[in-house]
Amino acid sequence: MKKRYWIPLLVLILFMIFWLLLPTLIENKINSVLADIDGYRGSIANVDLNLIQGAYSVDSLVVDKIDGDDRYPFVAIDQINLSMDWGALFKGRIVGDVELLSPNVHLMAETIETEEQLGDDVDWRKHFQELTPIQINSFTIRDGNVHYMDMGTEPVVDLPVSNLDLEILNISNVEESAEDLPSRIRMTAVSIGGGEINLEADANFFTEIPDLDLVFEFENVNLPDLNDFFEAYAAIDVEEGTFSLYSEFAVEDGNIEGYLQPVILNLSVLDLEDEDHDIISAAWELIVEGVTQVFRDHPEDQIATRMPISGEIDDPEAGIYITIWNVFRNAFIEAFEQAVEGEIDFADVEQDNGE
Repeated sequence: MKKRYWIPLLVLILFMIFWLLLPTLIENKINSVLADIDGYRGSIANVDLNLIQGAYSVDSLVVDKIDGDDRYPFVAIDQINLSMDWGALFKGRIVGDVELLSPNVHLMAETIETEEQLGDDVDWRKHFQELTPIQINSFTIRDGNVHYMDMGTEPVVDLPVSNLDLEILNISNVEESAEDLPSRIRMTAVSIGGGEINLEADANFFTEIPDLDLVFEFENVNLPDLNDFFEAYAAIDVEEGTFSLYSEFAVEDGNIEGYLQPVILNLSVLDLEDEDHDIISAAWELIVEGVTQVFRDHPEDQIATRMPISGEIDDPEAGIYITIWNVFRNAFIEAFEQAVEGEIDFADVEQDNGE
């Protein structure tokens, strides 16, 4: 065979060998990174590579928390898709998109303290960058689940959040927006008790502490479904009631301005026909019922307040006295609306900081 034929053929053969081995090399690299996280053990099952599309998929990622001889579930993800953003590439930007399919996160208290399980001493950003060596422009979660569990209470507390969808767009400002907050964040989820979670925010991730303009709604949680939580932490059973939480926050240059507005409707704690209650439990529930009756707006059958929060984000101040006054305001003057009231605006925080 002439030299001019076998050299291209050799190059082609070497390229095919590299193509076939590359998924295994990537898989070994990812498993090496996951095995090197202090206090954790992780692995993946498989890597699928598509060089033409500039993308690869990681199947069945699992990370467990290690505590001595015990192993606790931390993160499990059915599939991770990473792809090149070709539109950005044509603009001279090397960025990519990340999609997580059906991730499951377990946060555990008591058996493992939450701070320890989350790994405050672990640089998660560093490990994530090792797995995604390109800059991320969009981040998506589909059908996620989060469980907070306290195994040390009686009864055991399990607070799941399911059907979590999250989308963060234009993280790297590929669209080259002149806006102060060029990135968009959208999240929906369902909590225990059928609570509907909706979050919308605009952000700027190029500041040391990201600037943010956020609206949060958490509505229509059926409180009796949280009775394990109430029994464990407050020694009461809720017979009836729904809970909602409304919030707005703006963060600019490390300063935060916002509020939390919890609203409880049709709350009933005491059940005199419950034969399982002893005298002490019944007396305690009678006290709680009496207090809630005093501080509710009776036309709306609503207990509510608003807690203002402001200051530096690493040490914010909550307006406790205003919060207490707002309990009275809701009960005796004017009931709070069951909605976000649109009182917090990023431009206002920016202007206040400038002044």
